[in-house]
Amino acid sequence: MRNKFIIAIIALCFINCKKDKQATPSTSTDIKKYNLVCVGNNLIYDGWITKRLLETLNILEWDIYNKGEYNNTTTKMLLPNNISKILSQRKKDKINVLLVNEIIFDLQKVNYIQAYNNITKYCKIMKDSGYVVILTTATPTNNTIMFPMDFEYNRLKVNDSLKIANNSFSFLADVSRDEHIGLNANDTTYFRNGYLMTSKGYYIFVDSYIKPILLKIN
Repeated sequence: MRNKFIIAIIALCFINCKKDKQATPSTSTDIKKYNLVCVGNNLIYDGWITKRLLETLNILEWDIYNKGEYNNTTTKMLLPNNISKILSQRKKDKINVLLVNEIIFDLQKVNYIQAYNNITKYCKIMKDSGYVVILTTATPTNNTIMFPMDFEYNRLKVNDSLKIANNSFSFLADVSRDEHIGLNANDTTYFRNGYLMTSKGYYIFVDSYIKPILLKIN
């Protein structure tokens, strides 16, 4: 009698364990399709661009990472160690997208020819590695303490060169043509400290120029 009772308990435990296993099927928790990495200078680093992207994109489909660095330049971004850091952000079985927003800090040190060569070289390395590369044109500044007197001339020359057919990047987000954030940095509705944008400026940057491109990628 005792043996029959023990056998019955073991059988009951086996049935319950089997039921529990069937009630929790194995599913993948990582269903996101896109891996978006944002790189560049203070405009990326201060977080408003990634914040707005997180607010407006479907976060069930997009992983978004802020890899901007304070006072970063394209020249620094081209250093082998920095290239490797961004290449390591790629994810297998996802569409890897790289948003590149720099140029203006490079123009503190180099002329427009070198700045153009630097940014296109960087984008081509990343594109050849498998990233879908979105490059933004250079936005203006009125901060004459941080930026040289010939900045505006060089900025426009780089932007004009980028608009000519170019295979070093996948998409060009031409924010420099916008009437509010592309022409001058004097309007404090959209700019603060002469080159960083206000939330309204960043909303235009993302909503009008970055998000429409991102939604084309599949």
